[in-house]
Amino acid sequence: MRRRNLIILSLIILLISLLYIIYSSIFRGELYLWKVDIDNKPVYLLGSIHAFKPELYPLIDPKIMDAFNSADLVLFENIAYFKRRYWLEDGRILKDYIPEPYYSEISDALKSKGFDIEEYSLYRPFDFLFHMSYVMSGLYGYGSYFDDGIDLYFSKLRSSRRIRSGSLEPIYYYFDLMEKHMPKDLAAFYISKTVKSFADDGEIRRKELEKGMYNWLNCKDIQTMAMIDFNLSYISDDNSEKKLKLFDILKNVHCQRNLAMADSIERYAISKGNKVIFAMAGVSHLIGENNIIEILRKKGYKAKRIKRSWVLPF
Repeated sequence: MRRRNLIILSLIILLISLLYIIYSSIFRGELYLWKVDIDNKPVYLLGSIHAFKPELYPLIDPKIMDAFNSADLVLFENIAYFKRRYWLEDGRILKDYIPEPYYSEISDALKSKGFDIEEYSLYRPFDFLFHMSYVMSGLYGYGSYFDDGIDLYFSKLRSSRRIRSGSLEPIYYYFDLMEKHMPKDLAAFYISKTVKSFADDGEIRRKELEKGMYNWLNCKDIQTMAMIDFNLSYISDDNSEKKLKLFDILKNVHCQRNLAMADSIERYAISKGNKVIFAMAGVSHLIGENNIIEILRKKGYKAKRIKRSWVLPF
């Protein structure tokens, strides 16, 4: 009788274990982490998010940390955007790039939040826009998130461990592309509407950002969050023609950046002295149309998305 009970108990434990393995295999999901083999070298590509809460760092999946710890070279998208300014030169000022009535609209939006647009007169237009997202986020209590993004977290770890680093694109490549491809009047319109959206909808943006953090950690689909650069819902349908033009330009710039970053990854991988590479770019660069992974696969390299670590079913 006792032996029979032990057999039954063992079978129950075995069944539970099998159910757990099946559950975990199906529902644990895939990380925003890929492993690409280039020139017989492992290259780990992490889709990051540029804002984060430091108290969530311990929840980062161990497989991501293992990939980082194995690397002798860490590549970043370009975290210098958060730390440096892209100044205008030759006596030009922001108003030379943003004509009326858009300049006044931006000025009014800033005044409503206690800022003076003249304080930013030497900023290049898209650096100004980038900076405004940071400034406005501070008004709604989440500005510090941008000091604790996934990129910056690994940047600090890399620095403390003295791991070599590199960049996937030139420091002002994004700003240069935007200035090159977006007509002046359309750029002024885009900057005006976006700054006004930051001023008016900061609380909504904060909630979206926090949701994105937890979705990233839990391997949930953050396609909408990842493609936020293309979300022009705050521009009214009265400007549908401009919205369509903007979408096409943003998509084109995004694609050019993906191509440039894929080329950089390949170049670093085939260089002598690099054994294991850990590279990071915003999630939007690794999913969706013409993403970096897709570009590398077209170059003939094999890429595998890595599953999340085992999780408990509760």
